[in-house]
Amino acid sequence: MIPPEITIESAQRTLFVLAMIALGLFLLSSLVHLYFVYKENETGRRLTKIIPLSFLSLSSLFLMAGYSVLFLPAIFGFLFSIVGDFLLLYKKRGNHYLLLGIFAFFLAHVAFLMAIGAFFPDYASFFPWGLLYLPGMAVLIAYPMYHFTKKNRPITVAGSVYFAFVTSLFFFFLLRLFDGKTPFSLTETLIGLFGAALFALSDGLNAYTLFRKDIRRRDFYIMLPYLGAQLLLYLSFILLPILGL
Repeated sequence: MIPPEITIESAQRTLFVLAMIALGLFLLSSLVHLYFVYKENETGRRLTKIIPLSFLSLSSLFLMAGYSVLFLPAIFGFLFSIVGDFLLLYKKRGNHYLLLGIFAFFLAHVAFLMAIGAFFPDYASFFPWGLLYLPGMAVLIAYPMYHFTKKNRPITVAGSVYFAFVTSLFFFFLLRLFDGKTPFSLTETLIGLFGAALFALSDGLNAYTLFRKDIRRRDFYIMLPYLGAQLLLYLSFILLPILGL
């Protein structure tokens, strides 16, 4: 009889190899998608929009199955991002698609915040900071957001709340730098911090081109930091903890 520990290790190796294949397909499909958006090929852009994150989610699922259920919040972050990407494909058909897309990305950021909190030994200490930061930032940004969105009230409310959550991801990664109890390594924290910054950059460009001024190759400049952000969060939340880096 094969000892159980060998069976488990063999299964982990298999799942890890499958995860790396899916990660490679994420990188390849990202390059294909970025090529289409750079060339402003609308058909190719729409057909390939959700493919990269689908492979990244698949890679994450393989690693969760082989290593830890604590990866689940981050995986939900990737899945909600896919839903948001899909809905924003139809944003020109009406504000309801835009609002639903913002809501999906809002849920993605909630999931990413939960991914940070899942690794805090004292989980309860994570929430008071959020109770202070999130509503405070949403209120602070509401007035400039109202004028930025050309006095569109529904978008102002959704955008203010979303902005608070986008920036909170960066804020909580900063907190991790000074939290002596967190099990995250410095490498994981810094990579996550850059990922959160790229997310904010991508969303800022998206908002600027939507409400202020369109630019040539808009989707390329939005998707490049966006896909980079997703990759860095995948590394910070999932792959680097497995590798012990």
